[in-house]
Amino acid sequence: MRALRFLLVAASPLLFTAMPAQAQSASGDIGSFLRSNGGTLTSGSTVNGVLQSGDLLRSDGTYADGYLYNGQAGEQLTVTLRSDQFDTWVVVDDPNSSFRETNDDGDGGTNSRLTVTLPRTATYIIVANSLTKGATGSYSLTVQSNRSGAGNSASSGAAATGGGELSAMFARGGLPRIAIGQSVNGQLTSSDFLRTDGTYADGFLYNAMAGEKLKITLRSKEFDSWLVVDEPNGPFRETNDDGGGDNDSQMIVTIPRSGPYLIVANTVSKGTTGAYTLSLSRP
Repeated sequence: MRALRFLLVAASPLLFTAMPAQAQSASGDIGSFLRSNGGTLTSGSTVNGVLQSGDLLRSDGTYADGYLYNGQAGEQLTVTLRSDQFDTWVVVDDPNSSFRETNDDGDGGTNSRLTVTLPRTATYIIVANSLTKGATGSYSLTVQSNRSGAGNSASSGAAATGGGELSAMFARGGLPRIAIGQSVNGQLTSSDFLRTDGTYADGFLYNAMAGEKLKITLRSKEFDSWLVVDEPNGPFRETNDDGGGDNDSQMIVTIPRSGPYLIVANTVSKGTTGAYTLSLSRP
């Protein structure tokens, strides 16, 4: 099985153009992937994703999600891909050179684990893939580096403090999921994700279907709320300030494409903290 897979990979040198859970089902070009707004991983990142029929379709009939990693020459990188729903196949690829490393079962069972030494300073593509044609399902992808200061693990419920925008929050991984009918009681604190406007934010992940209508409400007695629904791998973003009355936020959105979306509890004012309730329902 491994030998057959190696031949398939070697015959397909330019196939890793997927943005996580968003690329169209067609073979693509590495250059277009590098120009896209796909997620960027850092050391310590764990991404919870889903291979699905809307992802990049490789020439061997398998689906793939791709993530960028800014590597340094001589850096040792360990990438682990796990799934309970399909036999994993992980790839680390330098799209601008001949460097490519792959792994099938290095983490035991049908999970993949690969340790590589990066040959040059460059942007690499880390690909979550399956061994079997047409296989889909959820997975977790983790990246660790021996490079000092390469990144920090994201805690569940909030990214580590640091300037950045919502794509960075998504790329760091570890975000909790929210479901229809769920209300989350949370707390914005000074250790939460710090946006570039100086406001703190908590992010929640929702896997949506195209055409789905969502009603999201953010309430707080301690700060003026600001609510965001963001498609981290696409252009869709909706925001609301006082749609829930007074200082509370509420909006109804129609999802344009199937895939993961960020629902973000945020504030209007820089540096504001406090308790909040975030609710997700059908309109």
